[in-house]
Amino acid sequence: MSFMKIFATIIIMLLICCKPSVKKGFVSNDMENKYSKKLSPDNRFILFYRFEDNPLDPGRWLTYYVTEAQTNILKKEKTKILADSIYWRQDNVLVIIPYRKVMKTEIEVEDKENDNKILIPIK
Repeated sequence: MSFMKIFATIIIMLLICCKPSVKKGFVSNDMENKYSKKLSPDNRFILFYRFEDNPLDPGRWLTYYVTEAQTNILKKEKTKILADSIYWRQDNVLVIIPYRKVMKTEIEVEDKENDNKILIPIK
C-alpha cells in the first residue's frame, strides 16, 4: 500500500511541476514596439508589421505576425517576405502584394488589380 502512495505522490508532483509543452505564443512588449499595428476589420486581431530595406535589391523586406487583440496570443507566426504592401480584407484575410520584380514575367503588369496577391486567412 505504501508503494501506491509513493507512486501517486510522484505522479502528482510531476503533474504540478512539469511545464506544458504547448506554446501559447505570447508576444513581448519589446517586440511590439518595433512594429507598426493594424487592427482587423472586426477588431479581433492585430497585425504587427515592419518594412526593412533590402541592401541587395530595391525591394523591401516585410516582417509580420498576427495576435488576438484581447489575449495577445500569437495567431500567425512571424514571417519575412519581399513585399510591396500588406492590408486586411473585410473577412479577416491578410492580403500581401509581393514585390513586383519577383512576380514579373515577360509581360509587365501596370494595373494593381491584376497583381498576384497572397491571401492568408486568420481565424
